[in-house]
Amino acid sequence: MNINFNTKQCPACTYMNNITATACTVCGAELPKDATKLDMSVFAEAVKASFRQSLIDKNIMLADELIPEAWIPVEMLYIPCSINGKVLKAFIDTGAQMTIISKKCAEYCGIDNLIDYRVAGKAVGVGEKSIIGKIWCVDIMVGHYALPSCFTVLDSPSLDFIFGLDMLQKHKCGIDFTNACIIIGDCKIPFIGKNDIMDDNDAKHDDPNGDLYD
Repeated sequence: MNINFNTKQCPACTYMNNITATACTVCGAELPKDATKLDMSVFAEAVKASFRQSLIDKNIMLADELIPEAWIPVEMLYIPCSINGKVLKAFIDTGAQMTIISKKCAEYCGIDNLIDYRVAGKAVGVGEKSIIGKIWCVDIMVGHYALPSCFTVLDSPSLDFIFGLDMLQKHKCGIDFTNACIIIGDCKIPFIGKNDIMDDNDAKHDDPNGDLYD
């Protein structure tokens, strides 16, 4: 950004005129006689903005060189699991304090009769959703492990099942980004690829054994 301090700005059209001009070269409006102090203030802000933008541009170049992944949207982490013999795709979310299941998903799994409606409240994160109850203990089949888990139940059509931090810690689940899998005991469960994630309209399939891995 080239800055010329020997100019002053027209109050009407903002054109930068010579500092000695009394009328705007473009629109003919009268220019302030004592505009030097005002112009210096304007240019000082322009210098700061130019310097800041220069720093940002250099920072972008650094990120482009060292962290090219910053330009690529991160795929969410899902693993296959089953609850009560129903196959699900569990969203692994270490930022979720609680393991969450929707009422619709609980009904699909046939465990909605276990919802304790006495436990209600608000789930606050990105937005706010109503907690309608709790399911205190149901096994999640992951690999060849049955993981006793507690679910917070939300009446939300936008989610099915979130494997939250509480149960991830309880069952000592390890996330292996190098091998793209979650580790539970001696079992490694690969993350499901983006193209494997079902939309709401896709059919869900039953697993009569409730066990996806030998």
